[in-house]
Amino acid sequence: MSYPKVSITITTYNEVNNIRGCLDSIFTQKYPKEKIEVIVVDNESTDGTIDILKKYPLKVIKNKIRDTQVSKRIGLESSGGDFWMWFDADMRMSNNNWLKRMAYPLMDDKEIVASISDYKIKGDESSLTKFFTLDEFQRDPIYQYFSPSVFSTVVEKRRGYKLCEYLPDKVPSQGLGLFRRSALKESVRYTGNKFMDLDNIVHLVRLGYKYFAYVEVGTYHYFVPNLKTLLKKRLRNISKNYLGQDFERAYKWFDLRNPSDILKILLWIIYVHLVVPETLRGIYKSIKFRTYVGLYQPLVSLLETDVIIFGFLHYGLKGLLKKV
Repeated sequence: MSYPKVSITITTYNEVNNIRGCLDSIFTQKYPKEKIEVIVVDNESTDGTIDILKKYPLKVIKNKIRDTQVSKRIGLESSGGDFWMWFDADMRMSNNNWLKRMAYPLMDDKEIVASISDYKIKGDESSLTKFFTLDEFQRDPIYQYFSPSVFSTVVEKRRGYKLCEYLPDKVPSQGLGLFRRSALKESVRYTGNKFMDLDNIVHLVRLGYKYFAYVEVGTYHYFVPNLKTLLKKRLRNISKNYLGQDFERAYKWFDLRNPSDILKILLWIIYVHLVVPETLRGIYKSIKFRTYVGLYQPLVSLLETDVIIFGFLHYGLKGLLKKV
């Protein structure tokens, strides 16, 4: 077979404990080595990450802005592959046929703009990460409530993947995938100097690229070690990604101008603070998946909801005061 060139962008900042496992999973792929381009955009690491990077055949670009989305964009602009993807340093390709399986749908059908990967449990993750991975896209309970399932977009089952048709208002919340780089170059012009993964998918759909492949090949993602890190991550996302952008966000979990969405938000807040329903859901998940981690359900749902409400009020108010 004639394999297309694949470019992979990894963003790093003090990832000395993660980056080696990530790179090993890439460079042990059963994919022509000359067709794999790895670009690491480092945000001025000080912990020895750079020393590890020097041991691999890759390109390192320094980014002083220290913004993951800006780093992804730099990686995209600097790449030369037919297909492109971003990868986090705490991710691993689950097997050495990962790239082949992800590239196959794009080679099989030229109308498919991207292959989207799911997440799987390896076994050595934190119990909290295992809880999130019970969902194929590691969605939080609140995000499951506000976003469509990928299975609702499936229009055809094919060999090695499921063909999905996305609509502008029906885009599953998974940005990790292998994309046609030429199509991404069209969509990123709407996101300033950043690469906003879910926004770019919406823009791709608006541009007419509506077919995606869902490939259940599995990605290992060491998402969060504990609740404290999770809540900090949610607050950081609100301040850096959801508020204060110089462009309009395309992927919207809800629209505050829509009365039905406001009602949906209020219902969720009431529901999650009742605690008992989410506790029952957690017990159901633990029985279904035969694991105790489903019992995180009520705690994660309640804490994240309250932290997200606080974050939008806090950072939103700070933004308004700056304008006064």
